[in-house]
Amino acid sequence: MEVEGRRFKVNLVCLPLEGLKVILRMDWLSINHVVIHCGRHIIVFPETEGIELVSSQEAVKEMRGRSICFVIVAQEKKISTEE
Repeated sequence: MEVEGRRFKVNLVCLPLEGLKVILRMDWLSINHVVIHCGRHIIVFPETEGIELVSSQEAVKEMRGRSICFVIVAQEKKISTEE
């Protein structure tokens, strides 16, 4: 496979069209802050009980709709390569 002029070796997997209940697209995964950890072959769904996380685009949309919004801006600080 070639992407942006770089060639990659790939193992393609043919998915059967029968038996699939749903396919989650990247936009849904991104909006819901789902993390795909390729090295561990896991998908992490964040625990957001009691709090609603929204993107900056969603916040701006709500503010344009004259909603009252409270915004907390946070940034993660990486302490070590294991985090």
